[in-house]
Amino acid sequence: MKTILSFFALGLLSLLAASLTTEGYAAESYPTRPVKIIQPYPAGGPVARVLAQKLSEQTGGQFYVENLPGAGGTIGAGVASKAPADGYTILMINQDFVVQPIIKSKVPYDAFGGFAPVGLVATAPKNEDAAARLPGEPFSRSRR
Repeated sequence: MKTILSFFALGLLSLLAASLTTEGYAAESYPTRPVKIIQPYPAGGPVARVLAQKLSEQTGGQFYVENLPGAGGTIGAGVASKAPADGYTILMINQDFVVQPIIKSKVPYDAFGGFAPVGLVATAPKNEDAAARLPGEPFSRSRR
């Protein structure tokens, strides 16, 4: 119990210290220059462009989309990984981001430690399909 309380107290102290060190940054508004949203896929998907438009409207700053397609998203993710960690480059990704390092021998980024998640923008349903002529029952019937 003492250990849990110690960690809790340490956590509170960390939050206090963090709030004291960020006071000077609150006076500077974000963004003070254009923000690039890297979409590592071909142009055509509206989500990144709508996000850029809404962020521009809400912050009064300029957000723009740069499509960097190729290699299942690894080219754009590699470019984003080399950008300064200053909040002026945002990477718009999907599940391919973590799959690529598993199926490829080398990718130009660290999927599990090189980026900080900012937020969930959208979700999409996924389904598993097979040819109707395959033997067996659909998942929906076999789970009953």
